[in-house]
Amino acid sequence: MKTKFAETQADFFRIVRIRTEVFVIEQQVDLHIEQDQDDETAMHWLVENEAGEAVACCRGLDFGEEIHIGRVAVLKPYRGQHIGALMMREIEKDPHLARYKKIVVHAQAQVEGFYASLGYTTVSKPFYEAGIRHVTMEKAL
Repeated sequence: MKTKFAETQADFFRIVRIRTEVFVIEQQVDLHIEQDQDDETAMHWLVENEAGEAVACCRGLDFGEEIHIGRVAVLKPYRGQHIGALMMREIEKDPHLARYKKIVVHAQAQVEGFYASLGYTTVSKPFYEAGIRHVTMEKAL
């Protein structure tokens, strides 16, 4: 598996496919909420398997000294293989994040333990985003 910084329109189309499958189809998030204006200015990453197929993705939004990582998605057949953890660890080392002091995520409550295992700390009470329970988590870079 390889994590790469998405730089082309073709990369972005592959990311949209993953996010649509995971968030819109599986989790029933409205398409107009899932795909928003922030996609145009966000940094995007994707994970490719050995065959070059895109299997996971996420995006990062610039908030000054913080980078907000979101839209973290792994296709269903690839879950349970530590691909999300691999992607998050690789992103933390990405030179594009060198200027940031911390990563912030709005984690779905069901995966709070996943982010905790990667060193993220919960800093908020639960809240709802797109009808799904979330918590804010942070990690210093």
